[in-house]
Amino acid sequence: MKKTLSIAQANLLFLISILLVLVVGSIVQAFSLSWGLMLTELALILLPAVLFLRWKKIPLREGLRLKAISPLLAILAVLLGIFTYLFTLFIEGWMMRLTQAPSISLPEGALPKDAVGYILYFIAIAILPPLCEEALFRGVAQSAYERTRKPWFAISMVALMFAFYHFRVTGLPGLLPIAFLLGWAAWRTGSLVTSILLHFGVNALSAGNTIYALATGTAGIPLTSVPLTLLGVLGAAACVTGIVLITRAQKRREQAARPALTLGQLMTEPLPASESSHSFLYNYWALGVAALIYLAVAALTVLMTIAPELAVTQSVQFSAPAPAALPSQDQYQLITKDNRLVGRAVCTLSPNGKQILWECARTVQTAYQVRTGNSFFQENANTQTISATWDSTTLALQEYAFHLRAADTNYQVTLQGGSLIAELPDGTRPSLQIPAGTLLQDEWAWRTRYLQGQGGSSYRASMVYRSRWNEKTQKNAPLAINGLLKVIPLDRITLPDGAQDTWVAALGDQTAWYSVQDGRLVQFDDGMLQYRWVK
Repeated sequence: MKKTLSIAQANLLFLISILLVLVVGSIVQAFSLSWGLMLTELALILLPAVLFLRWKKIPLREGLRLKAISPLLAILAVLLGIFTYLFTLFIEGWMMRLTQAPSISLPEGALPKDAVGYILYFIAIAILPPLCEEALFRGVAQSAYERTRKPWFAISMVALMFAFYHFRVTGLPGLLPIAFLLGWAAWRTGSLVTSILLHFGVNALSAGNTIYALATGTAGIPLTSVPLTLLGVLGAAACVTGIVLITRAQKRREQAARPALTLGQLMTEPLPASESSHSFLYNYWALGVAALIYLAVAALTVLMTIAPELAVTQSVQFSAPAPAALPSQDQYQLITKDNRLVGRAVCTLSPNGKQILWECARTVQTAYQVRTGNSFFQENANTQTISATWDSTTLALQEYAFHLRAADTNYQVTLQGGSLIAELPDGTRPSLQIPAGTLLQDEWAWRTRYLQGQGGSSYRASMVYRSRWNEKTQKNAPLAINGLLKVIPLDRITLPDGAQDTWVAALGDQTAWYSVQDGRLVQFDDGMLQYRWVK
């Protein structure tokens, strides 16, 4: 019988690693995501497992169930990981849509931005976690459970430990199938190598997808693609079948080659050490403490999702668009809240030296009325031209101009010397000094397309309306409102050209929807009208 840790010892190791990752890992990852993840995997996950085995004088090869596997089995393990990622991505996408929260939250600016960063990120995500986490979970912990428990119990317990170890709430359901398959693969083949390769297949595709999205400015693999999900399920089923057939044939060959034991040998064969003499509390107290820690972290995560203002500290930051993305032109239908088409808009983005020029020409062809609660708004036929220039590196607002022309009115609003000045039809010129970083009515929705951290964060933001009724002065004037720019990671909307997966940014009474594939603004609700993108 192979030497392993006891269940109590494996559970204690699990708890120690959790505490190390939460306390030390979170600090080092805040400084650098890739380097922090590498340090976490090696020093806080793998090293404690190795030290525990050394402490109990268990050979690493035996304690980690390191056993060679055939090349065909290795290929099937990697393919199983790739196919598993495809169908768990569907689960993850639906959870994001239901909860309006990201599957995993990352600090601002944490993701890599250049080739060296991409390489480090791939090592930190695709190489080290399969090696280090599999050593802890399928190597040490599952071996300990398998020694005295039935395989299904050992696989299930360690799969749950692995899933909750990652401290995800939205991402938990998508992680569970991966966790169970990893445990099954290690048990079925009797080798940690199989689960390492399966884990690598999952993480390599995930890391590659992220790197591709960052390098190209697209979303990579669609989150809720039904064809890809079916491909993942069918491919995973085929790989599982192949692994079962190969291991079954190997077992028959091993049994045929093994000499039969005599009665005397059977009588003296050592039996697994029973842990029944220890109480349930002795064996599982560490898991109880770990469960309380997870519940506390999960409750805090849910609270931050429900009330993001409690945790918001950062201001809005943007990433400049890739040069290949410019220039661009988009056409929109203008739709009322009762779904009437009343006009059209054409908006363009184009490079202009060290600036990016945004222009939008909007025409309301049919007068309409909007009543929202106690508020009433009416707009007659008119044309509007809105333009803004942004710094091409920081996307900071530098210039802004708005001009409305109609049969009964004509006015304009411009940004001059840091002040927004409105020249109203009654001859007045109210103005408002605006600080750096302010978002302006309408233009913010096109600029937020390039928002950093689209994973569900919220940001402190101030939006300035061109002209709002002021109860104190009883006049229209520019008005600034401080609030939150809230980002929802996934939503599905129906456009004139079909359904699209989007991420959402909401600010005040305005909401913008962006395609997850290319970041294009595909729908915008300005509080009165809705812009709907058309090809």
